[in-house]
Amino acid sequence: MTQPKNDNSPNESPEDQPQSTESDPLETLAQDPSVSESIGSNSATKFEQSFDDRSATKAHIRFAPGAKFERYRLIRKIGQGGMGEVYLAQHERLTSRFYAIKFLKSDYVSDLWRQRFESEIDAMERLKHANIVFAEDAGEYNGNAYLAMEFVDGKDLSDITKEFGALPIADAAEIIRQAAMGLQHANERALVHRDLKPSNLILSTEGVVKILDLGLARLRDRAAEEGLTGSMQLLGTPDYMAPEQCQSSRDVDIRADIYSLGCTLYCLLCGRPPFGDQEHGSVATKLTAHIAETPKPVSTMSPQAIPAELERIVSRMMAKDPKQRFQTPGEVAAALAPFVVKANLLRLTAGIT
Repeated sequence: MTQPKNDNSPNESPEDQPQSTESDPLETLAQDPSVSESIGSNSATKFEQSFDDRSATKAHIRFAPGAKFERYRLIRKIGQGGMGEVYLAQHERLTSRFYAIKFLKSDYVSDLWRQRFESEIDAMERLKHANIVFAEDAGEYNGNAYLAMEFVDGKDLSDITKEFGALPIADAAEIIRQAAMGLQHANERALVHRDLKPSNLILSTEGVVKILDLGLARLRDRAAEEGLTGSMQLLGTPDYMAPEQCQSSRDVDIRADIYSLGCTLYCLLCGRPPFGDQEHGSVATKLTAHIAETPKPVSTMSPQAIPAELERIVSRMMAKDPKQRFQTPGEVAAALAPFVVKANLLRLTAGIT
């Protein structure tokens, strides 16, 4: 078995990658049996590729692979996003345990922000569900707050759609059904994600869908709203944003997540999001479309025959008026259940067509 492959996130140029030398601790760790025997080989995991990745200003934290802190040793950087950098880490004593540790940018350092961070971590500790990546630990290291999360061996749905295009109906429905179950658990604890999209859903090699960044997404949004990050950010991802969120993200509720989940289901069935064509190539045209335009029906965009009832489910999830949508993720999961009988998610992570 091998380590997760190196992931060059889209916002990183090759020169941003850590340079290898003869004494690079990463090379030593790569040959460590306790590492190579314990991690699955199929880990094209991107822990954060939000819209704010395109921000002109980036803070590179640059922790050296091989560094040790608290009870962890860093193996390598596996992600880069608007909130910071993500490293694969191994527990120093329990060497079979691996984590994704997110170091948050130095933008997030004020006393008020620390209060928010602690509040959100408390909320995330209540999230114990098979379909949510759970938080293991949190703290501060070298002036940077960090969050240690469950490491998931698998692929995010963005990578899967790039590889396979439109997915079989049963697979697409099962992926969204599982995500809806995790989202229902969060909803029962008064948490709203506000940035659901394919790259924030990861499919494990065991066929389990997990939601990434629940809590951190809301934390980032609240920081931006209150001016804590020192930058103007669009809160969400334009291809998947609910109409009400396009206008103001401050007061959105779980129904905005249901809309985003509907856009994600549309993408899985059609191979692209509802307004992902050239006509809607700019952020402004995407946002305007979510507010005022009706997307082309799934039945006309998917390469497969879409049952009328499934098309109604997608349309209801993406209704412009939140009152016309499913009101809870649990309702979405129940509606999709009849379509998942022939699902086979394991082939998607195994790369079998």
